[in-house]
Amino acid sequence: MNKKIKKDGSDFLRFDASRRGEKLVLKPRIDISTEIAISEVLASIFSRTPKLLEFAQKNLSVNGARRDFRNCSITKNDVIEIENLYKPSKNLIPPAADIHTKLQIAYEDDFIIILDKPAGIKIHADSEGDTDALSNILQSHFINTNRPFLEARHVHRLDINTSGLIIYAKDHLSLSLLDNMMANDQIHRKYLAKIQGKPSKSEAVLNYPIGRDRHIANKYRVSATGKPAITYYKIISYDLKRRQSVAEVSLKTGRTHQIRVHFSHIGHPIVGDSLYGSSVEFKSGAFLLHSCYVSFTHPYTKKSVEIFSTPGFFKFYKHI
Repeated sequence: MNKKIKKDGSDFLRFDASRRGEKLVLKPRIDISTEIAISEVLASIFSRTPKLLEFAQKNLSVNGARRDFRNCSITKNDVIEIENLYKPSKNLIPPAADIHTKLQIAYEDDFIIILDKPAGIKIHADSEGDTDALSNILQSHFINTNRPFLEARHVHRLDINTSGLIIYAKDHLSLSLLDNMMANDQIHRKYLAKIQGKPSKSEAVLNYPIGRDRHIANKYRVSATGKPAITYYKIISYDLKRRQSVAEVSLKTGRTHQIRVHFSHIGHPIVGDSLYGSSVEFKSGAFLLHSCYVSFTHPYTKKSVEIFSTPGFFKFYKHI
């Protein structure tokens, strides 16, 4: 008798997953003696998105034949197909008018692409007709590689002058799954920040609420009436000559300008960030904050995805 995947999660579901037009194709990565109830397969992907789960249940087939998800299990060589999932959106992001930025692709599969963004480029358009943004450039890339049906949908944001890793979904369904993971702290991100001076504590939690600055547009500040904001940092290197540190940073919350505001508040602004008090200002307007790490469990395959990116300003520092 075949053993069954345990519902308590002691056996972890993993799949080979691919997209074929509007269809999701799943092949279980299990040994020959294992059975998986289709209901468990669907729940492992769509349990947090009830409408998608219901749709998947009604539109699946196994080995080319329609099956009732309630009374069916699959084994090693079976193939699940879920039809009509990836219908083209009516609101595709327009391609860039002029592609001046070469994309640095850190990771890509049928559903997700992770880019390594340079400083100085915004994530999305500010107004209608504005196509000078990373999302538009990525949409152009899809078109130029004969994949016009894909959609450039950012899962999170980076400030225009922050560099590093940013996750994009290639369709609305994948975006919905990844958005849900973000909301439930299932996508982990770290940053490297080059800051002025050296904090008195080499490792600390910055727990200061953040609100808008009423006097300066597009600026934020620590405010008793602001939204909760929690930043973790650890100083990992120090340049004695320049009196500048590199901090590894992670966020419990995701407020606008959070890292910039918190380091400014403790008297150690990010180098180059003149809006928040840096005495150093670069002609490009860049400041030295870099999204260096993302990790998550892939929403379809259930495999671990872990991507690193090292900024140029880090490699010249001595580790403390």
